[in-house]
Amino acid sequence: MFDIDNFKSINDRYGHHIGDLAIKAASKRTRRWLKKHDLVGRIGGEEFLIVLENTSKKEAYNIADRIRHGIETQVFQFDDVTVEFTISLGVAALNEHTTSLLGLMKQADDALYRAKFSGKNKVCLAA
Repeated sequence: MFDIDNFKSINDRYGHHIGDLAIKAASKRTRRWLKKHDLVGRIGGEEFLIVLENTSKKEAYNIADRIRHGIETQVFQFDDVTVEFTISLGVAALNEHTTSLLGLMKQADDALYRAKFSGKNKVCLAA
């Protein structure tokens, strides 16, 4: 899971139209780092879920970090407005203790909050 860091400040500074464009841009940019059969979708606000098929936790972490870095280094141009932002990500993988999608989402969400509250623009692994 990931979300855009300090998203409220984007909306407050540039307006909701630019905030919406930032959400779309984050999704599009993320898609570049995924395989064709992987999924990315918005699950609410500025929060996204990525599903990686047949991917180890270590591989998922590496993909997440490439996505994080790709967003961090991108300058987004929306009309006449230039916006830079970062994302925080939480990574979880199916294992013998977590076999449901909801359980997996909860673990990824907990890891995402650790990334947010430990400084943002980070990737954290689920425990």
